[in-house]
Amino acid sequence: MSALLLAMTLLGTGCTQQDSAEQEKLNQEQLAMLLQFERKVIQVQQAVKSGILTDDSAYLVMAAQTSLEVFDLLDKIKASFPDAAALEKSYQDFYAKLLTIVTLFFENRLERGRATLMELEESHVFIYGKLRAIMSTATGDGCVPCFSQ
Repeated sequence: MSALLLAMTLLGTGCTQQDSAEQEKLNQEQLAMLLQFERKVIQVQQAVKSGILTDDSAYLVMAAQTSLEVFDLLDKIKASFPDAAALEKSYQDFYAKLLTIVTLFFENRLERGRATLMELEESHVFIYGKLRAIMSTATGDGCVPCFSQ
């Protein structure tokens, strides 16, 4: 009887350890997805700045392509994190500002474009805050890794 109890305990522990390992792997994959999101948002922002500073529309095309990747990634993030709707809304606002900047750039309305570029910076900070909140929830202990570098 005690051998059976011991065997059941060991099997139960093994299952718990396996579940724990799977959960940890899932958490790592989710965190990696969030880190990738942050990197891509930074890439979009840098491409827009480079395009405006160098007067080269190729950077703006690159920003648009990367932004499409961000939207695809947002779909995956929303599937993993129910509270990611606010993150998506924040990125949509960021993207709207990006489109405004590109339009102003092509219309040669540089003063208004520079002002909107500053708004883009503020939107990025807002996205970053939403992302930190999701990551803090995902880690469960309030620990948020540094992912802006």
